[in-house]
Amino acid sequence: MPPKVRKICVMGYSRVGKSSMTIQFVNDYFVDAYEPTISNTFYKSFVFRKEHYSMEVMDTAGQDEYTILPTAYSSAMDGYILVYDITNRKSFEVCKVIFDKLLDLMGESCDNHVPIVLVGNMKDKHTSRVISTDQGKALAAEWKCEFMESSAKLNENVNGVFENLLLQIDKRRGVAPTTKSDCSVM
Repeated sequence: MPPKVRKICVMGYSRVGKSSMTIQFVNDYFVDAYEPTISNTFYKSFVFRKEHYSMEVMDTAGQDEYTILPTAYSSAMDGYILVYDITNRKSFEVCKVIFDKLLDLMGESCDNHVPIVLVGNMKDKHTSRVISTDQGKALAAEWKCEFMESSAKLNENVNGVFENLLLQIDKRRGVAPTTKSDCSVM
């Protein structure tokens, strides 16, 4: 049986760890040096819940409140990961702007949008936290999407973020989930 092809877009403010999360998921290592991303696409084939997946992950440049989202960010995307840094309030506010722009771009409402996982990243910097877990959960509840916190540096919940999004995509497509298990690379 051919793999299920899924296109994912990772978005958020600059320096929130979008590339680090993506590279940690795809290549299983942490990139310590920061190099601004223009836009990269990564590919990963793996087995999740006994199903073969081929994932295309678009790692976008950092957005801000003035960024105009290209139609490429909406066309044929199956789901989105919106990332903020738990130590940076502006990054949290920018996620709200990105969410609204995505809905406008796709002509969808908050009640009926493509699957999204809101991610509070840099959990390893919890002593400098300015966005509480409850604030992240509340925003995700308002958006009717999933919420997780992660640390790309410690590889904490990184696979879980992508797996969670796959579950949401399959749910929206009417594919009943079987059992939850870890990803395994093909």
